[in-house]
Amino acid sequence: MDTKLYIGSPVKARLTILEQGRVSEVSLEEANHWTLGRKTETNSPDIPLASPIAGREHGVLVCMSGNWYYLDKGSANGTYLNGVRIDNHYKETSQPQRLCGGDLMEIDGGDLLQPDERRVWLLFSQGTGQEDWLSHRLEEPELQVGGAGAGGLELPFLQEEIPYARLFCDEDRTCVASADGELAAGALEYELQDIVGNGRVQVNCRDVGNGVLLKDRDVILMDGQPLVYAGRTLYYRSQPGRVPGSQQVGDEIKRQAGEKGQRESLLLQVDIHTRKVPVGSGVRELLRGVKLQVSAGSLVAVLGTSGAGKTTLMNCMNGMDTKGVEGSICFDGIDLLKNYEQVKYRIGSVPQGNVINPVLTVRKELEFAAKKYLPADTTKQEQEQRVADTLRKLRLEAVQDNRISKCSGGEQKRVNIGVELVLDRQMLCLDEPDAGLDPQMKTELFEILRELAHNENKMIFVIIHDVSDISLFDQVILLTKVEGVGRLAFSGSPEHAEAFFGTGMKEAYGLLSSRPEYYVEKFAGMS
Repeated sequence: MDTKLYIGSPVKARLTILEQGRVSEVSLEEANHWTLGRKTETNSPDIPLASPIAGREHGVLVCMSGNWYYLDKGSANGTYLNGVRIDNHYKETSQPQRLCGGDLMEIDGGDLLQPDERRVWLLFSQGTGQEDWLSHRLEEPELQVGGAGAGGLELPFLQEEIPYARLFCDEDRTCVASADGELAAGALEYELQDIVGNGRVQVNCRDVGNGVLLKDRDVILMDGQPLVYAGRTLYYRSQPGRVPGSQQVGDEIKRQAGEKGQRESLLLQVDIHTRKVPVGSGVRELLRGVKLQVSAGSLVAVLGTSGAGKTTLMNCMNGMDTKGVEGSICFDGIDLLKNYEQVKYRIGSVPQGNVINPVLTVRKELEFAAKKYLPADTTKQEQEQRVADTLRKLRLEAVQDNRISKCSGGEQKRVNIGVELVLDRQMLCLDEPDAGLDPQMKTELFEILRELAHNENKMIFVIIHDVSDISLFDQVILLTKVEGVGRLAFSGSPEHAEAFFGTGMKEAYGLLSSRPEYYVEKFAGMS
């Protein structure tokens, strides 16, 4: 059935490619790099794909120091690695993704819940002496799948030694595949039924319910572990691996938060049960169920549908307006609700409008802020050093002697930020600092903020609406409105947000507006 594209000796790694009606295999040599893309009359990649949704130069696999890596070369549809869409904004400085045996890669023009019928699966195996991917050819009209000792197809990595699912076909719908693995029209169709229940068996990240008819290249999840159905064959890992789909998003968010907490300080922990304010003779609930955490060294985008409470949440997190909050907000281990006076000098806020004096020069404005707000025992030399550092960090040295009124919009925004930065705030909250800026100025501003967060170990929150530069952010906090109350719909990296919604951030707004309760409950179930 398999079509051998290349056979290397010795085999260092292997890629099994599942396209519609086609199963092929590539043996990868350690010494080479391998281009992956759509084959055309003028384009012959090392690993040719037939699917029209694959880019001509979709990505590249390369072995470095005995480890394999994958880099998306800026493809239009991108690449998913274990259910998480990896960055496809290719630059010379882009970092490749480390691959491990048992990794599952996908090229898909749709989303993980409604996959494109032209999608391509790539099963990566590392040459470690043990097969990372196994396969079972479906010949029987009925097959039971479960843990070791359950009978049928036994998957020893499943949690319990019981049947998980049943696959069966209507013999009237069966037909025989051709010898080379191409599927004939009306090929054998199998239905999957969930035996174990409680949502532990899914197809394409959706619960199976009373049963689902499998389609070519569907992904079956059993306790979060994948089986790919393709060409009348089930492909599955020989041992537990990194989990794809919605479960992977939740696990990866938790794992990443844990790793960040070890290498960086977990600076902010928010658990707002509710926030209510008096209105007339009654009360109005503004926020409910917002639970998240943020590490130092993070640039965080605060997004949300109209009226979802972005500014309300920001003003709770920075301590400016916490009246009516039930729950806890801890900044560096200190309860901000009870001990705001202890931490307020470490938190800075920059409103949307300018707070600067336009007749002063850039340097004079920062010198004035340093002199007025820094502790009284700060020496003049220390003040001057703070101003010089701030000018450098915000790339304002070239205009430091210009009047602020003569500066560009982007430069004025940076001066606004500089007033707080000169005071060395550890946490900065910015309300739409990109308002009124052209695309180039916006990108430059976010790049500067990212450098500040990473290089100075600061935590910077930014309320934004335009998501064109969302890849520059480390974390996304996404709010929506449910029955008039602001709710948390997602918190995590931009890549995980795209995997969570199964689409880009621009399109996620539409999904969130149409089904806000669904995504709030979905994320709450993963947290």
